[in-house]
Amino acid sequence: MKSIWVAGAGVLMLALAGCGNTTFKTLQEDAEGRDIDPPPSGLASLYVYRDSDTGAGSMATAWVDGQTLGTLGPHSWLTVGASPGPHQIGCSNGDQINVTVAQGQIRFVEFVVRDNGTCAVFETPNDRGRAGVRHGKRVAKAT
Repeated sequence: MKSIWVAGAGVLMLALAGCGNTTFKTLQEDAEGRDIDPPPSGLASLYVYRDSDTGAGSMATAWVDGQTLGTLGPHSWLTVGASPGPHQIGCSNGDQINVTVAQGQIRFVEFVVRDNGTCAVFETPNDRGRAGVRHGKRVAKAT
């Protein structure tokens, strides 16, 4: 009986360790990002977000053009300035899509983590993307 408890505690510790990889921005940085201001001059803005609890125990590492942006937990988001042109956006444990942006554009990409831990990636309409960002917390970019 003791060995079952120890094994269960070990599994729980490993699961909790996997959930601690998301670093959130400060409250001020979070609030500033929710304003969804126009992108910096010469760039477009890409917002990548998770707006559900599905796959709550799984993290989704976002990347653009092969560069890791950060790790998204449920109800979290991040943003990055992108040069005009085509970009590949993906999830470390799932799908990837191509999004072409023009200077001054703001585009939204949603990650949905399935129950099996894999990730669906798709572009969303502006109103849905803005709502997803407002419901979440801003994640710090990977360094």
